[in-house]
Amino acid sequence: IMCQHAYLKRQDPAGNVRYSTYLGGSSQDGATAITTDAQGNVYVAGYTYSADFPVTPGVVQSKNAGPIGPTVVTELGAPFGPSYIVPGGDVFVAKFSSDGTLVFSTLLGGSGSDVPTLIAVDSSGSVYVSGATDSTDFPLTAGAMTRQAASSFFARLNSTGAALTYSTYSVSSILAFDV
Repeated sequence: IMCQHAYLKRQDPAGNVRYSTYLGGSSQDGATAITTDAQGNVYVAGYTYSADFPVTPGVVQSKNAGPIGPTVVTELGAPFGPSYIVPGGDVFVAKFSSDGTLVFSTLLGGSGSDVPTLIAVDSSGSVYVSGATDSTDFPLTAGAMTRQAASSFFARLNSTGAALTYSTYSVSSILAFDV
């Protein structure tokens, strides 16, 4: 299996590439959710198994707390596969400016696998992320709805990625939000 990474590509209406970039470390990384704001900034959430995932200074979580080695599934078939990586590791959240410059990149997660499924941003720039977790130590805030480990999480980061303003386990298997 080749190493996979998250990537971002922006094209104009004519199909010309305005910018293109990879985001990842030395292990397996994958983007699972994307959104934009009114200023044209792009927000990407995904998972990473990389111990060296690129994070920016002063963010919520700079080190991967989850599994570092990816789970590889190989189904024998003709002639060699398919093989695939099971999403896991820690969540990453990255913000890119409208010209493709990385504004911030942070990790979020506990010692188990954490995978985001939704990302949104509000008019003040707060970033909302929800997804699945099997971490019993997912980072929670003081006002968490529940501290009892569950199979999903909901978190809000401030506009710079420097603070986790709200984080909780969720007893619901599906999380949706409108900002």
